[in-house]
Amino acid sequence: STIKDIEIITNPSAKFDAEGTSGVINIITKKSKLEGISCLANLSAGTFNNYLGDIAVNVKKEKFSIDISGNINRRSGPRNSYVERTSVYDSLTNTLISDGESNWQRRNLGAGLEFQYTPNESHILVVKSNINSTLMDPYSDYVYTSSDDGVIVDEFNTNQHNYINILGSTSNLYYQHNIKRNKDHKISFKAIANLRDVTQFDTTLSYDESGNITSGNLYTETGPSNSYRFNIDYSLPLKNEKKFEAGLQSQFGKSGDIGKNYTYNTTTAEFDYNDLFSSNVDYVRDIHAAYSMFSGKHKSIGYQIGLRAEYTYRTITSSKFTDFATINRLDFFPSA
Repeated sequence: STIKDIEIITNPSAKFDAEGTSGVINIITKKSKLEGISCLANLSAGTFNNYLGDIAVNVKKEKFSIDISGNINRRSGPRNSYVERTSVYDSLTNTLISDGESNWQRRNLGAGLEFQYTPNESHILVVKSNINSTLMDPYSDYVYTSSDDGVIVDEFNTNQHNYINILGSTSNLYYQHNIKRNKDHKISFKAIANLRDVTQFDTTLSYDESGNITSGNLYTETGPSNSYRFNIDYSLPLKNEKKFEAGLQSQFGKSGDIGKNYTYNTTTAEFDYNDLFSSNVDYVRDIHAAYSMFSGKHKSIGYQIGLRAEYTYRTITSSKFTDFATINRLDFFPSA
């Protein structure tokens, strides 16, 4: 009910990132003049321990508004599976049966805070931050039976447990100055920080028919994935419905993964570190861009031309592999 219009831009102008391939969705909301306190809450529950809830509180005065939100979401989908696979050879028929259960469990917690201040028609300030925690705990437990021509030759059990914990936050700062209180003649600044940290443990164990562990593997992966973006945009209206736009943008991205592999030792009943399948990887990707556009209208025909320049720097380093190509180039992207 707060949406006024939705624009689908299938051929974005030079103002937008060149790496996009699908287009841009621009959601235009209605201007609300209502003041006071409002609250919206939702709650639902289902079988197999499924539930979700969220709440949003808005406080709006003449010159400022505050939005506070929170949500909790738990998903669980247990499944029983029975698979029979038959392989026919020249003089042998092998049948492999797997029977067991699995579940992909997921829990999500989130909270957000937004503050918007509009002292007059010349200034708009928006500060927003969200934090989100996701915990995934899937597992599978299957019993395998292998038979040759109807005679059981092998029977074993395999279970797999995963633990994936993702903690992320997004913070935004936006300021717009309408020059001489003209909404078409403006300059704006935007800063975005996306921070993410992941911890993952994957354990796979195989058992014989007596319940003894015959083999196992443990893989752990930890590391952050952070990115920062800064934008400055300027818009100047000209005579006869013409307009000039220009802007600058910088993106800084860095992520790292520390992957460690362990093999189960049946003699010591412990996991031994396996350096062969372990590695540390760092990924850096920075993009700096500038654009300018000119648009206008001649009778019933509208037109727009623009040019975007992007400098890209990307490098990858790994403890196990060093022959990565570094990207260090300048590209130009015209639009019309």
